[in-house]
This record gives sequence, structure tokens and C-alpha cells, in this order.
Amino acid sequence: MSFPAAIVTFFLLSTSPPLFGDGMPFNEKTQEVYKDSIRFRLSKEQFAQIVKTGRINLSEPQHALLKRFYPNAVREFSPIWPTYNDNCEGLTDEDIYVLWTRPDELAVTVNSEVLSSAELTGNALADKAEKDPNIDSTLLIPPTGAMHLAGEAISLEGVFKAIDNGKIIGFKIPPQYSKGFYWPEDQEGAIHSPETLAKRVSQLVTTITQYAKANRKELNYSM
Repeated sequence: MSFPAAIVTFFLLSTSPPLFGDGMPFNEKTQEVYKDSIRFRLSKEQFAQIVKTGRINLSEPQHALLKRFYPNAVREFSPIWPTYNDNCEGLTDEDIYVLWTRPDELAVTVNSEVLSSAELTGNALADKAEKDPNIDSTLLIPPTGAMHLAGEAISLEGVFKAIDNGKIIGFKIPPQYSKGFYWPEDQEGAIHSPETLAKRVSQLVTTITQYAKANRKELNYSM
């Protein structure tokens, strides 16, 4: 069976990976996952969902592929934004990570220890991830710059007002992408370069953090 919407990639490392504060097996600068992993190519619609809500639904072919490894896996996830380490606290090497690695890519780690146990495999990713209790007060800043708060688009002026009213306690930003990305349905030439991504996000982050600081508001974030 062919699954054109998914790419399967395994990384087998003979050296010890770098240590991250929250145990996250991913380097956002190199986009390297330090564990065996399944990679899914995200559609434009899936990208729109994750930047709006922080959650993502796999397509049927993607879900079918994931179930080859974890047969009872659910279809909807709250993936980790690798630059926002707070949402992977408590996870360890024994866990299965669902990581948003690029604008158009999702990685799910393959845990050999889990796969060696029928019971663990049956329970793996079987429970729908709970909604992040802070997601509605966390500003989502995707590489496109189209910010969202509580599932709704918000302008920079709206962000300032929400900060003043205490409706924003922090923000999430995408990882630092080393490559551009595009979707086939985009018009020819509509390629988002890494330079464009970095500049757009950097400008927003600088403006927002400066405003919060000037108004003595503390925002939680990780870059």
C-alpha cells in the first residue's frame, strides 16, 4: 500500500544525543530528531489547523501508517512546538514524542521499548491528548506571521490590548527552519524562504516583547 502523504525516515545514531532541559530529542536548529521517527508531510490545511489551534488531525493515510506501529493510536494530537519547552515537561526517553519539526512536517518517534511489549504497544498514543490548559491564553506565532489567540486570528493591535488585559500569558513560535517550504497548490514562486520566515517571526517577537516589557507584563516563551 502506498502512502504518498507520508515520509518514513529513521535516524540511527551511534553517539549519545545532546541533552535538553526537558528531555526533548530534537534540535530545532538542525531539525534533527535524535530518535527513530516517522515523518509526515503536512498539507496546507493541516498547517492552518496547527497554527490556529495548536492541534492537528492526521489524514486517513497518515493515520493508517501510524497504526502500523501503534495500532490504537488516535488521529488528533497536540504536537510539541520545539521552541516552547514548557509543553514537554515530564516527558522522558521512554515516551513517544509528536513534534512539529517544520512548517510542513510532523515527526512521531518510534519507541523500540514500547514496540517490544504488546501491552505498551496497545496503549501507545491511544488516548487523545488533553487540551493544553494554557492554550487559549497563549499567542501562537506561526512562520506566516498570521497570529492566533484562542483559535481566532488576532492583529498586532489586538495582541497589545490582550496583553494589557492579561489575556496573554505567553507565546509559542515555530522552530528555526533551515530550509524553505511550499505546497504544490501554491502559485508558482510562492516559496517561503528561511530568511523570510526568520525575519517575519523575529520582528513580531521583538515588537511584542518590547511592548510587554514597557508595560511591565511578563510573557512566558522559549526560543
